[in-house]
Amino acid sequence: MNKPHQRCRGRILLLIPLFLLTACKGPQRTDASWPGQGDSAAVFETMKSRTAHGATYRSLRPDPTVLSKEEMKEEIAYLLMILESFGTDVVVNNRLYGFVPTLDQEQWLHRVDALESFADYYHLLLDISKHYEGLRTRLLHPEEALLGLPEFKTLQGAKEYAATLKATQISLAQTEYQKDAQVLWNNTQMKKVLQEEPKGPRNQTPEEAIHTGVTEDGKTAYLQLETFYLKGRAADGSLLGIGNFLDHLNNYETLILDLRGNPGGQMRPWREELLPRLIEKTRFVDCYVAARDTPAGKRVRQDLLDRLQSEQGRLLYDKTLNQDPMAVSKRFESQEHLPSLMGSPNLQDAPYLGPPLRIRDTLEPKKPIHFKGKIYLLADVQVTGSSDTLTHYLKSLGIVTVVGKPSKGDGVAQDFGIHRMVLPHTGLIFQVQTLYGYNLDGSSNYERGNAVDDFQENGVELDHVLNLIRKERGEAPKKTKERLKEAWHQPANP
Repeated sequence: MNKPHQRCRGRILLLIPLFLLTACKGPQRTDASWPGQGDSAAVFETMKSRTAHGATYRSLRPDPTVLSKEEMKEEIAYLLMILESFGTDVVVNNRLYGFVPTLDQEQWLHRVDALESFADYYHLLLDISKHYEGLRTRLLHPEEALLGLPEFKTLQGAKEYAATLKATQISLAQTEYQKDAQVLWNNTQMKKVLQEEPKGPRNQTPEEAIHTGVTEDGKTAYLQLETFYLKGRAADGSLLGIGNFLDHLNNYETLILDLRGNPGGQMRPWREELLPRLIEKTRFVDCYVAARDTPAGKRVRQDLLDRLQSEQGRLLYDKTLNQDPMAVSKRFESQEHLPSLMGSPNLQDAPYLGPPLRIRDTLEPKKPIHFKGKIYLLADVQVTGSSDTLTHYLKSLGIVTVVGKPSKGDGVAQDFGIHRMVLPHTGLIFQVQTLYGYNLDGSSNYERGNAVDDFQENGVELDHVLNLIRKERGEAPKKTKERLKEAWHQPANP
C-alpha cells in the first residue's frame, strides 16, 4: 500500500536494503509495550472528560488561535499519546515505516519553537496528521462539523460515541461539538487559515451519484455508484433510486456493479436498498476487529462491549440513546481467536492487538429479485470506508467476482472504532481509528484493502469484463470501448 509520506524518522524511503530499514526503525519490540503505555488508561478518562466537557474547558479562551508555545506543545504531546495508545493504524505504520508517535515527539515539539503564527501551528498539525495518516485517522476540517457533512453527522449518533462516552454525556457532547465548530469557523484568523483546506467529499444527490446502463446487445446491466455521501432522496422517495432498475434486472444475463472512485459515506443506502434485494434467504456477514492491547485499548474494547447489549441475538445500542436503524441487525461478540480460515494474519501486528471482536450482521431479504446471473464488481484504490464495507459484504456472501485493484480499505471496522478527540486549547478535532479490521484472509484491511479476483489496471476494467462475458458466450472480443445505453432508473409510470 502506498502511503503519502513513506518516511522513516522524517526521511524519504526509497529502495533501502532490509537490514538498513530495520536499523532505521530502531529497536524492534518483542512484546506489546509501547512508550507511555502505563499512562494511557488515565488518558482514556481524560479524553472522555475533555470530549464531553471540552467547551467548558475552553470557555475562558475567547480566541482559540491565540496560543503560547507551551500550549501548542501540550496539545501535540496529548495528540501523540492518543495516537500511540489508541490508534490501530499506528500499529501498521510502525511496522511499515518505523513511525512511533511518542518516540517522534521530540522532533515535533522542536518544530514548535520555530513557529511564527497560528497558521504555522495549524500546518504543523496537518503535517502530523499526514505523517501518521490512516484512512480515517486525520485532522478534521471544522466546517465538517458546522455544515453537518456525513463524515460528521454520524458524530451526533450513539454509534460514534459508543466506544468512548457514557450515555449521560451524549447530549452535552453533541451540543459542545457544534459550539466548538461554530467558534472555530467564526474566528477570522481560523477562517483565513482554513479557507483553502479541503473540506472532504462533496455531498451529491442520488441522481448525480448513481448511473445505470445496459450494453448495446441488451444482455448486460450496469450500475455505477460514485459515492455514498448522499443528500436528499431520489425522485421515488428512496435513498438510491434504483428500485425500477433492480425490478428489471432479470431481463439481463449479467450485472456489472461499478464502485471505482467511491470514497464511501453512508452504509444505510446500500444496506437497506441493494443487498436485501440480491439475497433470497437470511444471510450472515461477519466483520472481525480488534482494539489495541494497551490499557487504553482494553478500556475502549470493554467500554464498547458495555455500551452494547444483546437481546434475542440482535445487537442494540443503549436504549437511552437514539437508535441507529441498522443496529438491531448486528450482534457484537468477544472472540478468543480469529477463525481458522483466516490464514494470513500479520504476526508482527498481533502483539499490539487485543482479542478479536466479531460484528455479525444479519441480512434479511426484501423484495428479492432472484437474479441468477453473474455479478462483477469493479474496484480500485479509491474505494474506502462504506464502499469498502460493501465490497467486504459482497465478497463474504460469495456473490461477486471482483475485478480491478484492491480497495483502499478501512471498511471492515465500519464506524464502531472512530473516535473524535478535541484538542484542549484550540478545540480542533482529530479523528482516530481505534479498531483494527481483518480482511477475509486475516490480513490488515487498513493496509491491503479488500483483495480482487482479477487484477486489472485502471481504465480497462469495464472493457475487460465485457470481453470476459463475450468469451463465455463464445463471441469474439471487442477492441473498441463499449458504449452503454441508459437503463431503468426513474420510477415507473403509475
